Amino acid sequence: MISTNLTNFVVLVLAVAASTCHATQYLPCTDKTLTGIINKVTVSGCPTPPCTVIKGNNVSFAIDFTMKSDQMAKTANTSVHGLIDGVLLPYKTAYTDACDKANIKCPLMPSSKNLYEAKLYVKKDYPSLELYVQWELLDQDKKDIFCFKLPVIIKS
Repeated sequence: MISTNLTNFVVLVLAVAASTCHATQYLPCTDKTLTGIINKVTVSGCPTPPCTVIKGNNVSFAIDFTMKSDQMAKTANTSVHGLIDGVLLPYKTAYTDACDKANIKCPLMPSSKNLYEAKLYVKKDYPSLELYVQWELLDQDKKDIFCFKLPVIIKS
């Protein structure tokens, strides 16, 4: 049996999380060493996952992040994968060169606060399914600046 204090604490945490400027809850990539810290992830129309996306529409992503004080990146490249039954499937995006396309200014200096912005088009010919999207920003040495996973439902 869960204690009343623990239940009240969980309710309070969920209420605070729900009220924070439409930030989207996400899962961190626990198997990665990151050179940046995610402050907030915002996905259009999705404060609480799973995020339902409709085929034939764009989905906007904004990732507010800060470089760690002992880290910098000369370049930044986007890597997006669909994670289905434990298999990572690459998703080609126009935001590969994040310095040029995602509204961030490179080099990313130590302790700098940054806002990465991108849109993904959900093609009409994608199958309707549930998956995780793994979104990474990699530096010139292929080290992860940030990485997160988001449960997504693709619908017609």
